Amino acid sequence: MLVPDDYMVFLELESVEEKYMEFCRVVRKYILPTFQQYSSLSPSIVERYVEEALEEIVKENYEKVFLVAKTPKKSPNRKNTAILKGIHRVSGFQLWCEIYNARSLGIVNQLLVEEVGNEVVYARFLGELKWENNEKVIVKSKTSSWFSQIEIS
Repeated sequence: MLVPDDYMVFLELESVEEKYMEFCRVVRKYILPTFQQYSSLSPSIVERYVEEALEEIVKENYEKVFLVAKTPKKSPNRKNTAILKGIHRVSGFQLWCEIYNARSLGIVNQLLVEEVGNEVVYARFLGELKWENNEKVIVKSKTSSWFSQIEIS
């Protein structure tokens, strides 16, 4: 879908709230009418769903946290669990590896990547998590040579 809007206005905004308001304006002006036109649902129901989705952005503190790479994964001895977590914010993207012991206590919380908040840019880091042994996890990109090692100390 082509959105004939001036993206520089959005990029020049300072606060997250201002960017959110501009995003809402674009969604309501361009996206909502398209959804209403092509949806089998009534226009009022589509509008209600879009408004609920926009409100959810605020409830989630303008960020989206998601699990990556079919995680969580258990260690070979089944005592530890590793999770690869992506956090997408207006300010950028972070990829974290968290490891929990058998009692669900966090034993590792390591930042692996900090990148701009553009899926095209940070997608290269969304690979797979693999336990090398009971003490080491490897996170490896599927599309580039990037990888990271996390060791339990």
